[in-house]
Amino acid sequence: MSITSLKEEIQSQVNTRYSPSEIKESKGHIYCVEPWDEGEDGFVAVVPAPMVEEFNYTFPTEAEAWAWLVTARELHPDGKNWEIDANSKEKCAESLFDLLADVCINDDEEIDENYLHFDKGTDRTEIWHWLEFEFNVSIAKLEGLA
Repeated sequence: MSITSLKEEIQSQVNTRYSPSEIKESKGHIYCVEPWDEGEDGFVAVVPAPMVEEFNYTFPTEAEAWAWLVTARELHPDGKNWEIDANSKEKCAESLFDLLADVCINDDEEIDENYLHFDKGTDRTEIWHWLEFEFNVSIAKLEGLA
């Protein structure tokens, strides 16, 4: 999986809108990442029940699993009906921040390639603000400064 092509991959899979009853019945479901079965390497991206057919996958790294989940949640028209596991938000933010560190930026502080649901050319500060708001963390903490 390429982080730069996540948006295109996920957008090609967003085919289903969920009924109000499906959303209501699964309201307590959450997004989370869990280790794959014992003895197996990898991580499972766990999605709310209505999304399982389209978005439940395994990944070689925890960061890739979080990137997939967060991008699917942001891009799917019904994705924000469910929360990211509260006990995992900080780990998720750290994983996404670490992935962002590998994305080149230009002289104007804009990313030089797509990152999650953000397009090439997005100001890095916009992504930082999104991380802080979405995950209730500070960039200083993610950078190890606080």
